[in-house]
Amino acid sequence: MVEFTLIVIGSYLISGVMVHAVYRWFPRLREPVRHYVLVTRNNERQAEFVIRAITWLSKLRGTSARITVVDECSRDQTIPIIERLDREGHMRVVKTRNWLETEVWLRDMKRTERMAGDRDGQNRTIAEDRHNSRHGKQEKVTVIYLNRLDGRWKEPLFDI
Repeated sequence: MVEFTLIVIGSYLISGVMVHAVYRWFPRLREPVRHYVLVTRNNERQAEFVIRAITWLSKLRGTSARITVVDECSRDQTIPIIERLDREGHMRVVKTRNWLETEVWLRDMKRTERMAGDRDGQNRTIAEDRHNSRHGKQEKVTVIYLNRLDGRWKEPLFDI
C-alpha cells in the first residue's frame, strides 16, 4: 500500500516538473498577456465590478492582465475605489479632463504600439497581438468604455 502511494505521488511530481519545463522551454505555448484600458467617468459602480472580473478571470485562466484606467475627471468615488482595488500596484491610472483628451491619449498609445510593431518588422495595430519586449509575451489590448453600452460587451465576462 505504501509503495502504491509513493508511486502515485512520484508520478504527480514528475508530471508537474515536466509541465513547468515545457512552458519554460517553449514560451510560445503561454497564453498572451491581456491589457485592458478602462475609460471611466463617474462609473464607481461599474469600475469595481469590471476590475474584479478582470483580475478574477485572469487568475482563473492562469494568465496575467494589465489594467490601465483612463479617468475623465470623475466627481464620484471612482478613483478611490480603483486605488483601493490596486493592492499590488499593477494598475495605471491616467487622468484626463474630457473625452477629447482621452481620445488623443488613446491615439498616441496606438501610435506607440504601431511603432513598437514596426521595430519588430511587422506593422500591427493596437487591437492585434503584439510583442511585449519587457516580458517576451504576446499582449492583446482591449479598450472598454464603461459609459457606453457597446463597450460593455468587451468586458471579460463576455470574452470567453
